[in-house]
This record gives sequence, structure tokens and C-alpha cells, in this order.
Amino acid sequence: MNGYGVTQNYQQALKWETSAAQKGDAAGQFNLGLLYLHGQGTKADKQEALKWLQLSAGQGFESAKTLLTELQ
Repeated sequence: MNGYGVTQNYQQALKWETSAAQKGDAAGQFNLGLLYLHGQGTKADKQEALKWLQLSAGQGFESAKTLLTELQ
């Protein structure tokens, strides 16, 4: 997603973050929410972003909790 050690590629990030998110990984859910929120690798979709951020926050992921508070 951030391109550390490789070329940054949001389409590949979307693929891998979706896989992690669907398996219940809180960090993957957060990152997928960010991709949808900013329209990176996909069309921006605030509802989809909020869905994944809320799932992540529900698992106690602090970054997701903070971002959801900021978005309100």
C-alpha cells in the first residue's frame, strides 16, 4: 500500500487489503477503509470506507477509532 521496498500500487494494495479484511484482520479492515475513503485503487466510496473502518474499530483498532471520530 505504501510502496516500501516495491513500487507503490494501489490496485494490488486493494486486492491484498480486501483479502485480509474479509478474513477479519483489523489492520486490513482499516487499510481497506482508507483506500475507499481516498479513492486509491478504486472509486472513492465513503459508505464502504465507513463499513470497514467501523469493523476495524469494533475490534479495538485505535487508528480506526480515531479516524471515525475525526470523520464525524
